[in-house]
Amino acid sequence: MECRVCNQPISFIKGSYPGRKRRSTRAVHESELSESLRQANGEVVTPHPGVQRKLRLELEGKHARQQPTTIEMAERSLAPDSPEQTENTEMYSKVSA
Repeated sequence: MECRVCNQPISFIKGSYPGRKRRSTRAVHESELSESLRQANGEVVTPHPGVQRKLRLELEGKHARQQPTTIEMAERSLAPDSPEQTENTEMYSKVSA
């Protein structure tokens, strides 16, 4: 299964996570798999397809919370030039020509 936001493969880890009393299953990207296995002291499992979907949606929701900062940065870099900056660019090109 792949994350629909970043297209990375997803694995499911069942373990006891810090701050929780019970064992639970979480979805993690395969790039974070070894670290998550170590932290949870758990194992890779294959849950029921409905549970996989729920866990995948939770993981993708984390992307949504992190994405606005990335999107805002991209918008800033693609923002149109200010009129003053455009005028300065025109003046420089005339002077250097």
